[in-house]
Formats: sequence, C-alpha cells, structure tokens
Amino acid sequence: KAVRFADDSPISVTEKKLPPSPRDNTFVEGFKHIRETHLRSDAMVQRRARVEALRLDRTCLARAHRDQLAGKFGLESPVRPKNSRPVSEFYATEDADEKKEMIDRVQKERQALEQIKPISWNLEATKMLNGGTLLTSPAGKTLFSASEARVLDLGGHASCDWAWEVALQYPKTTVQTVYTADQAPKSKLTGPANHKHTVVPNLWTLPFPSNHFDIISARSLFALLKTSKPAGRADDEYDLCLKECMRCLKPGGFLEFALLDADVLKAGPHAQAISVEFGFNLKTRGYDAQPTKSFLPRLKRAGFGQMKRAWLALPMARKEGESGSTAEASCLTGMIGAWAWERWLLKLQVEMGKDEERLLAEVASAMEEGAECGAAWRYLSGWARKA
Repeated sequence: KAVRFADDSPISVTEKKLPPSPRDNTFVEGFKHIRETHLRSDAMVQRRARVEALRLDRTCLARAHRDQLAGKFGLESPVRPKNSRPVSEFYATEDADEKKEMIDRVQKERQALEQIKPISWNLEATKMLNGGTLLTSPAGKTLFSASEARVLDLGGHASCDWAWEVALQYPKTTVQTVYTADQAPKSKLTGPANHKHTVVPNLWTLPFPSNHFDIISARSLFALLKTSKPAGRADDEYDLCLKECMRCLKPGGFLEFALLDADVLKAGPHAQAISVEFGFNLKTRGYDAQPTKSFLPRLKRAGFGQMKRAWLALPMARKEGESGSTAEASCLTGMIGAWAWERWLLKLQVEMGKDEERLLAEVASAMEEGAECGAAWRYLSGWARKA
C-alpha cells in the first residue's frame, strides 16, 4: 500500500483577534451559563479565590484586565502550526472537518467565559451588597409581574454587564442602554432579546419621550459628566443630566444611583500618591473628584422628592481574618470598589493619552498596600423618586 504524506509547511503560531460577528451568540450564551450554574452564596464562599484571581490578572495579564474593565470583548482565532514531521492521511475520516469545527467552537466558548467571569463576579458581589438584587428601589420588586416595564441603563456598558443581567433576570422588562460615541463598543455582540442599546450625543439629550421609564439606573455618572457648562446652557452637565432623567421618568419612577470618590481613605504612601494625582488630573479636565458630596443637593434641584441613600466605606480586600470580621466582607467590597475605581482611572488615563503599557501601571502595588493598611473608598448609593 502507498502512504501519502502531508506537504511540509512553515510553522506559524500567530493569533488573530477577530471581533465576533453580529449574529454570534457565544457571549450571551456564556453569560446565561454563568447565571444558571452559580449559587447565590458563591459571592461569599468563593470571595477569596476570586480576589486572588483578579489580583493575578491585574499583575500578570494587565492587557486582558484592562480590556475587561473597558468592556472590550473579542475571540481569538488561533492558526495552529502544522506538524513538522510527515503525517499519513490514510486514516483521515470524513467527519474530520466537523470535529475541527467543534474544537474551534469549544475554544471560543472557553475564551468567552474567561472574559465574562470577572464582570459576573463583580455583579454577584454587588447583588450581595444590595441584599440580593441589582435594582435597589421598590420598583425592582414589581418588575417580575410587569409586562411593559422599561429600565434605562444610563451610561452603562452595552455588553456582558449590568444591563444583560437585569434583562435576563426580568425577561418581561425592556432594558435600554445609552452611551456616548467614545463609550461605543468595538464589536456589537448579540445580547438578550429584551435588551437594546443606543448611541447618544450626550447624556443630557436622550431620544425618548417624557414619562417613559419606570427605573433609570445611573452608576457611572461620576466618570462621564463634567462640572463645566455646555455652550448656551445655564447648568452644568450633572444638573442637565438629572433634569433629563426627571423628564424621562414616569410619575412615581425611580432614579437609582451609585457614586465613588477618587480619593482613597486611610491610604498608604503609594495609594495616597496615586489618588492625589488622580484627583488633580480629574479637576484639570473638568471632572468632580468627590461627586458624593454634591450629588444629593443636585437631586433636590432637579425636582426629585423622596430619597433613600447609604454612605459606605468599601474596604480593599484584606487578608483572611476571623469569622464575622470586616476582613470577611472586604473581599466583596474590595471587588466592587476596585472595579469602579480602576474603570474610572483607566478612562481618564486613556483620555489623557497615556501610553498603553503604562495604563494602571501602579494600581496593583497600591492594592497590595491598601490590603495591609485598611484602605477604603467612599461610596454613595441609593434612589430618588419622581413625584
């Protein structure tokens, strides 16, 4: 019998990162898989392992960590090197192509899960901090039975984040994410059927009719809005945005908010230097480095009536402590605070044109220092109701 050998070819191990096609549902299926397989207690039971995984990502996989913070998703299509030795094709089967496609699909699914997991951990920790829900206002309890409820995700990430989780948790509710052009994702992923996303010129000019939404969630306004007044406007961006939220909310609707300050409480020398520089750069570019101090008066000026708020200090993840101690909960609070703070810092550094290799370069050591000295972030969350 004759044996035929494959032709020799140069070995190539290059990988090309390809954006998912518009109809690729790999990420949404992976997001559903994580939701369906995790337990409510996982956020606490696995807190230490998750914090350690994020610490390693921050230190050893800095680029992948930055992409996750920025909401950049993509699947790598590896070009496998051909065998350098002669290979017989005598036993080649007809279903070889099908097996290769199956292997490629499994690899893509694994990549998607690895990219989604850190965000899902942050969402689970936020749920536990809020008593088991992402919607903190009383209206969140009525969305399960409401057939035409609408939720606006103001300035959020369009894919694999808060909006997807709410859309899957409340399948009868329409969730709409709006963001500006600089927040637009590089690739459009297929999301839940009841989730939509739209690009807007700014966050105080929304393309929706009055009295339209039951809930508006604003969790990242501190990183997006400036204290300067747009041309021809008497109010600054914060006040304009809150007035627009008031217009779009239904009577009795709720604005849910969460804000973080740039400075670090009880910081060590390293973290103190980073937070001081961070606050200075924010002010020079027109942002508010301590938005928690002025946000509640802004809500009153916008016309919101009933309010409930909680002032929190979110400790950085500390070393394992006694059962029931602050160190036990610090893994949850540290994950929430670090995720919001790093996202904010990364956005500002990109806006300032900092070299990619230096983005978030000193954050890892600041986190290590903060774990030793008990550092924390100042955090304000709550809701306000339209009369």
